[in-house]
Amino acid sequence: MLNGVPSLDRSQGTARRSIPTSVPTCGFGSMQGGRPPGRDPCRSALHFHICQEIHMIRHLLAAAVLLVAAPLAAAATCSVEIESNDAMKYNLANIDISKSCKDFTINLKHVGKLPKAAMGHNVVIAATADMAAVASDGIKAGAAAEYIKADDARVIAHSKMIGGGESTSMTFPVAKLAAGPYSFFCSFPGHSALMKGTITLTP
Repeated sequence: MLNGVPSLDRSQGTARRSIPTSVPTCGFGSMQGGRPPGRDPCRSALHFHICQEIHMIRHLLAAAVLLVAAPLAAAATCSVEIESNDAMKYNLANIDISKSCKDFTINLKHVGKLPKAAMGHNVVIAATADMAAVASDGIKAGAAAEYIKADDARVIAHSKMIGGGESTSMTFPVAKLAAGPYSFFCSFPGHSALMKGTITLTP
């Protein structure tokens, strides 16, 4: 045979086709110089099953990459950034917390300029039904307690109070959010009427 063309066995009168030794790459030429570049060996019935296996391997590799990347993406959702300002506002009205997170972190930044004594901000998490009572008892506790009643079992978590230009962070177990609904708010006197939002548990 010459270049894959069937050769004739004159003694037997039959044509015998040699098996190509080059490995097809499905549209990209052969790996060892068998076929000319640009000629798709998948058009050949002899190579069709090989190309099918190559395509299947590519799909399996792509699926494996997605499976590896998925947990990394999920881990990145276990924290949130919140900004507060001198106008008594948060920049978020809702926080999504995934049930897949073991712990969740809230990073609070006060982008205003007023000091803590005049315009302090924090983040308090409690059941929505308890929010008003927690805020009221916090005011009674006073500035020395950063407007959080000591050992208040209704408080799921809270950050420290900060003033303009300051930042703080708090981390809590997601398992503590067993029954809702829950809200987050600022316990500084008079702030919870404006500075509040909802917490949504997601799968």
